[in-house]
Amino acid sequence: MNNERVKLIMQDVLSILYRLFWIFKIDRKKIICINFSGRGYGDSPKYVIEQLLNKNPNYKVYWVFNGKGKMESNFHQIKYVKRFSIKHMYFMATSKVWISNNRIEHYFKKRKNQIYIQTWHGGIALKKIEYDAEDKLSRIYKKTMKSDNKNIDFMVSNSRFCTEMYRNAFRYDGEILEYGTPKNDLLINNKQDAEDNVRKFFGLKDEKILLYAPTFRKNYDSNPYDIDFKRLQSLLEEKNTKWKIFIRLHPIVKNPEKLISNYKNYVNACNYPDIQELICSSDLIITDYSSVMFDGMIAGKPVVLYARDIDSYKDERGYYFSFESLPFPLSKNNRELFELFKNNNLLDNISGRYSSFEKKIGLMEKGHSSEKVSALIEKLLNGEDDG
Repeated sequence: MNNERVKLIMQDVLSILYRLFWIFKIDRKKIICINFSGRGYGDSPKYVIEQLLNKNPNYKVYWVFNGKGKMESNFHQIKYVKRFSIKHMYFMATSKVWISNNRIEHYFKKRKNQIYIQTWHGGIALKKIEYDAEDKLSRIYKKTMKSDNKNIDFMVSNSRFCTEMYRNAFRYDGEILEYGTPKNDLLINNKQDAEDNVRKFFGLKDEKILLYAPTFRKNYDSNPYDIDFKRLQSLLEEKNTKWKIFIRLHPIVKNPEKLISNYKNYVNACNYPDIQELICSSDLIITDYSSVMFDGMIAGKPVVLYARDIDSYKDERGYYFSFESLPFPLSKNNRELFELFKNNNLLDNISGRYSSFEKKIGLMEKGHSSEKVSALIEKLLNGEDDG
């Protein structure tokens, strides 16, 4: 019996256990949140919940946690629930609202009077995802996609592009809230607070920050992450400015320390709880195919693409945009990357390039998404009691 078959059997058992808790009444004051299948406290669910609790502290929030990452919150109403525990099953069955930024496992079927808000973690995407990359997905994930689509009541979109992607790549035909992405409110409204948090956490003074945040590769291959950071740092510091290089790998990567163990003189930011705060505090961002590029654009940060496996990755996933249409300079090897810095033209017409692309995709980020989503939740929770 192969591993995938064993997993499916185990998940069927979990489904039976979960349904046993349907005998309990749904509590309209309960909300359960999931960030990357339990990675920790962060992403859009965090911003929605904090906005909600600031307005009304009487809700009970349960946060699914897998034991990794950081679970730090200033709100006593937030209780942490171990993933796959009995409490996890119970609160999934009895919470009025589910909020997740990733697919919820197929064995969690939403009850009739529950509400599921999907904020999705990626937003605007370069690499093709979901049904647009169906042949690259596992049998279990396809089953999860199909189940999750049936459960979702609301998806949150930040652009005309995302709305169309949810309709096509997700095959989702439910309601889409074109409010902007909750986590991106920070990129517009509170950048200085975020920078202060990051500098305090990492003990920085006046150093500038380069954030390297690539996406994951098939089989977690680290060969594409071959930037010569020593040489790059020397180039950056030619103008008598001190730089720190932060490395942040994709949340799906397990044991990221092993992939970056050969690098020297870098700051491991893989476990910092909020990548949006890292983006806000960065003076320069390097990525490849990650949606971090678009978050950097929204924050008005210089973004450079380093993609040495551009052709093979296209064969693996495919792209929604040509690289020529993106508002970011592209390098395919260290030589090209260093030339970009030597030419010192990274900031040339950055606002014009970004503005043109934002119009093209119909960007709707105004900095009020968390407020709008939390207001919707309050409205939904103030209905009649559920059975």
